[in-house]
Amino acid sequence: MIAGLALALLPAASTLAAVSVGGNLGNGQFDSLSYGTTGTGSLDALLFVGDFAGTTNIKTQVSGTPLGPFIPPSVGGSASFATITFLITNSSPSFTFSDLRFMVDVQADGSGTFQDKPQAVWGPKVNGAPDHYQIVDFGVDGPLTTKMVANNGLSDSVSASCTGVASCDVDLGLEWDLAKLGPGETWSITVGLSDDGQTLSSRYLRATSADSAGTELIFSGIAAIPEPAPFAILIAGLGLLLLLVFRHRSA
Repeated sequence: MIAGLALALLPAASTLAAVSVGGNLGNGQFDSLSYGTTGTGSLDALLFVGDFAGTTNIKTQVSGTPLGPFIPPSVGGSASFATITFLITNSSPSFTFSDLRFMVDVQADGSGTFQDKPQAVWGPKVNGAPDHYQIVDFGVDGPLTTKMVANNGLSDSVSASCTGVASCDVDLGLEWDLAKLGPGETWSITVGLSDDGQTLSSRYLRATSADSAGTELIFSGIAAIPEPAPFAILIAGLGLLLLLVFRHRSA
């Protein structure tokens, strides 16, 4: 189960609470997020698997493997706090996957100038909270997704062009690490996008528009401890039932 899945209420910073998750491309990408008064953005989910020795889009990574088929993410939450839940299931009956790193990139633009003030709030590590983060300047450094693929992870850093300045073209990333995903287990990660100060844990990233009042995006998330997938529980239950029937008839 998700440990400590509760919304931590921070001081409200947006005068208009309206987060919308649109542009679902069907592969873990959303290309038309909107928030606050003028904010827009996009989201992309990537996955590294040690056994595959590489990072790519989550759908591409799991397709054709025991981690597939790809399960489309579900969108929920409220008007001011959108959630996107991703599921990764090991359908292998015997193989355990090792060293999984789930990464989510959010490219946030508070206004048409693409200038936002970034902030990383990195509280103590608790179960389910992100393990790593990174903030880059999209206009100077290029897309953060490119760095995710090249480095197979995030570096717990803020780009120099976004440090000590009024604003930059922020690109935000969070990463969750999982040592092992056993047969029949499902790993669930829920991402939160808020423009009114809510967050899923004490580790989150914020992008505040430099020139559009009342517009900021808080990007957070929390992961669940892997547990047996529903079909695995069903199969295990049927197996136990058949065993009991067999023993009863043999008695």
